[in-house]
Amino acid sequence: MTDFVSITIVIAIIFMIFRWFSDHTLDTPTCRQIDTVRSMFPNIPVEAIQYDLQKTGSVEQTCENILRDGTLPLPPRPSRPAPATFTSPPTPTPTAGSSSGSSQSVNGNLIQRFRLQDAADKNWVPEEPSKVWGDNSEKRQEVFKSRKEFMVLQARKYVIDFYLMLITEDGVVKAGYRGSYNPNFHIPLLCLNRRYLEQQAKSQSEKAKEVDASA
Repeated sequence: MTDFVSITIVIAIIFMIFRWFSDHTLDTPTCRQIDTVRSMFPNIPVEAIQYDLQKTGSVEQTCENILRDGTLPLPPRPSRPAPATFTSPPTPTPTAGSSSGSSQSVNGNLIQRFRLQDAADKNWVPEEPSKVWGDNSEKRQEVFKSRKEFMVLQARKYVIDFYLMLITEDGVVKAGYRGSYNPNFHIPLLCLNRRYLEQQAKSQSEKAKEVDASA
């Protein structure tokens, strides 16, 4: 009788442990789901992808959120008690060169990573792809690929327009601009062509002079 009770208790404990583990596994995004989203959107932090997958439970829905909003929110930080007062050693301030280099290494490879160098050289931006999901995995992959290429080229165009708005025909930042602007940081960000941008700025200046002369 004692052996029967002991065996029953052990079986019950094993069942409870298995059920608890199964419930928690279903609520936690798998590494494969995270890697799938990460491979299509490498600029989105892993923490944000995992946080969104916990809410949606679907790779497709998480990708749709990225395509709709352009990014994903980071998970809320857990509340922490106020740390004790102490004097911390000064942290070294990163130099402009190191910041520029790290930005180039992370973001400057987007054009190369998605093999968009030809489109970038021609300054070509495709039409925005359809947001309709495909019927199978291959069509969905094609939609994701088209959306990624569009987002990268569109972002590159925004940077070009911003640069042209700030510089004169000599490639100098306009005196009236009071914001923080470092052309050595922005231009390599998406593998932009400085010579092309300066030519575009000069062309705009010449057109403006022609309009003023004819007025």
